[in-house]
Amino acid sequence: MKNHTATHLTTAAAYEVLGPSLDHTTSFNDELGMRKDFAYHRVITKEELKRIQDITLKSIADSIPREIHFTTPDKAINEFHALSFDGDKFDDETLVRVIRFGKFSCELCAGTHVANTSDLEDYVITNLESKGNGRFRIKALTSFKTVKEYYDNLLAEQTKKMESLISKYANFKNQQGDQDIANKVKEIQQLDHTRQNIDQFQTTLDELNELIRIAEKEFAKQNEANIFEEIKHLQPQINDQGIKQINFEKNNLNINLLRSIGEELKKNHDDLIVILKSPSAEGNFVYVTISESLKGRVSAVEILKNLKDITAKGGGSELAAQGKYELIN
Repeated sequence: MKNHTATHLTTAAAYEVLGPSLDHTTSFNDELGMRKDFAYHRVITKEELKRIQDITLKSIADSIPREIHFTTPDKAINEFHALSFDGDKFDDETLVRVIRFGKFSCELCAGTHVANTSDLEDYVITNLESKGNGRFRIKALTSFKTVKEYYDNLLAEQTKKMESLISKYANFKNQQGDQDIANKVKEIQQLDHTRQNIDQFQTTLDELNELIRIAEKEFAKQNEANIFEEIKHLQPQINDQGIKQINFEKNNLNINLLRSIGEELKKNHDDLIVILKSPSAEGNFVYVTISESLKGRVSAVEILKNLKDITAKGGGSELAAQGKYELIN
């Protein structure tokens, strides 16, 4: 019953916020929650969704008693101003059932409802989905217990994300200090992390995430430039087969950067074997590539399989191979 009544209150709040051009389509409710589908001529904003939630919460706090009226369709629509949906058509003499909660909500409905809006206890909109063709679905929960569980989970997810971002920032802040990030970290750590300011916390979290993303991108760009400057000075050694070979190892490089390094080294040296390794928190990457001129003499994938001191798992072709590796104890 709670969630059925919640669909009525949500509809009334949505009409108050979005106006008469809003068109109700369908609704669904069970013990787990409710959903309400609408057609609207544009995207519903976060601010509007927040207002719909706040108005619905106020209607619950106002403790509005339920009224049930049986009347004619004409009186229901013109005197009670009841909402009728889904193309309902009635004979003029048919008695219809009106569910009203004060001046806030009034609909034609044959379903069961709580006796008072306060029986819903609590309310939260959990999602707004776009269903295409101007149709939207609002999902919501009611009751103290269910809403508290929802907010507790959301707060825990936000805390986990915050800790992850701060940890990520700590990994590179010594190499590339950024006062904007430092200020944002301080700001989010000082915020009171509660249901009342969960939206503000999320906004600050998103801002921190974007600042770190930009800083990481700039750091990676600078790091790549430094690496390419470093490899200019690498000189090949002659291996046991009498072929020029460069071995290079550096921490925390992804496989795409290892490929770029390999191609750059082959441009600088003819008839070359390149073996690149990069230990990192995401795994130990290895990349092997050879000059086109060495085809038929050696194979990158065979070199990968037979590397000494490591066990490599991966694959590739005669010209290039890649994978992850573990050190042989």
